[in-house]
Amino acid sequence: MSFKSSYASKLFKEKVDIKIISKLLGHKDVSTTYNIYIHFIDNVVEESVQILNDGIPEKLPKKTKKKESNVVKLKKAT
Repeated sequence: MSFKSSYASKLFKEKVDIKIISKLLGHKDVSTTYNIYIHFIDNVVEESVQILNDGIPEKLPKKTKKKESNVVKLKKAT
C-alpha cells in the first residue's frame, strides 16, 4: 500500500468528503479519485450500514394485544 493510498484510506475512514480528498491528492476530477479508491468508499458504506444495524435485535418481540384501559366511554350529548 502506497503512502497516497493509506493517506486516502484514512481520510475516507474519517468520512472526509470525496471532493476534499480529490483536491488533497491533486486529482483534476473527482471521478479519478472515485475510480481509484472505490474499494475504500465501499468499505465506508458497509461500516455505515453496520452502525445503523447495531442495537437492532435479531428477533423482534411479538406484538402483544393491548390491554383495555380503565377509561369510560362518554355518550354524545343530545
